[in-house]
Amino acid sequence: MLLGDERLTPLIHDTWDCLLPESRIEAASRRSPFVFRAHVLHLIDLLEEEPDDCVRSAIADTLGKLASRAQKVGVIDAERVIPGWKANGNPFVVREHFSRGEVASEIVDRLDYLCVTEAVTEKVMPLACLLWKGLGE
Repeated sequence: MLLGDERLTPLIHDTWDCLLPESRIEAASRRSPFVFRAHVLHLIDLLEEEPDDCVRSAIADTLGKLASRAQKVGVIDAERVIPGWKANGNPFVVREHFSRGEVASEIVDRLDYLCVTEAVTEKVMPLACLLWKGLGE
C-alpha cells in the first residue's frame, strides 16, 4: 500500500502541495470500502498542515466517515499478499485487522488537539473526533 510506505510520504506531500484546493478536496473525499490505518494517519498529517478552511472541512468530514465505516468493517493496518496460492488459484492475503477503538487510541490526542485549534466555522472536526471515540453513536 502506497500510503504506508514511508519512502513515498515526501512525494505524496509534494504532490498534495501542488494541487489546487478543489483538487485537494476531491482527493481527500475519495471513498473506499475499506479503512486503512495509513490512510487515516495520512489524512490527519495533511489536516495538521492544511491552510485552506474548505479543504480542512473536507478532510475532517472524510475522517468522520472513515470512523463510521471503521465501526462496521474495522481498520486494516497492513495488507500483504504472500507469494503462494490456494487450491482455487487465489493468492494468500494476510490482513492485520483492528477495531476502531484500537486505532482511535493512537490518534485521539491528535484529533483533540485539532479540535482545540480548529479555525473552521462549521466545526466538523469535533464531530469527527467524537465518531472516532465512539461517542457519536
